[in-house]
Amino acid sequence: MGYVPENPSLPDYLTPLEMLMMSLQVNRIEISNPRAHCMKWLERFGMDHSSNKLMRGFSKGMLQRAALAHGLVANPRLLVLDEPLSGLDPIGRRDVVEILADFKASGGSIFLTSHVLHDVERLADRFGLIHQGELKTIAHPGDLMGGEEILIVRSLGTQPVAGMTLESNDRWSGKCPRSELWPLLHQLENAGHRIMEIKPMLNLENAFLKYVEGR
Repeated sequence: MGYVPENPSLPDYLTPLEMLMMSLQVNRIEISNPRAHCMKWLERFGMDHSSNKLMRGFSKGMLQRAALAHGLVANPRLLVLDEPLSGLDPIGRRDVVEILADFKASGGSIFLTSHVLHDVERLADRFGLIHQGELKTIAHPGDLMGGEEILIVRSLGTQPVAGMTLESNDRWSGKCPRSELWPLLHQLENAGHRIMEIKPMLNLENAFLKYVEGR
């Protein structure tokens, strides 16, 4: 089992390479070339250029990547993660999600907690919704939503339209089921609005809000 907490406390007097090498020894992992194996994981997390630097001066994002590499270097079957994307920039989050997706595709299991719903949707097959410290349900987002996809519509105009909320400077936004998209677009067109953006609302976020607000 591999484990990465939200705020990993890494030995700052070691380098990432030394920490990963130590993990192989502690877990009694026998590999013909331990150094190359550790470097492979550091390279995957973009840490190869810092593999021999003390972690004492690392940023939050660098520490998070080093901790994730440490969690995977021993080839675990189960990976337990608490806010694994904390402190990472958008590129870092994308890279980590891809690495975790590869781990899952290779047969590994992931158990994670996160508030970054969009990034974890690719990884999880089932979601447990926790509200006010209580586990409310465990299900797939599609089961919670009843199969209805919700769209976010943004437009630019001066006249109010039912279902649209003024954000600022004549910019409006609203949410609607896909089945009601065309009637809303016709209303916006008749009111002289210009469509700026149409995108699906995050399924998991929408499922969580709908479940909580419905109760």
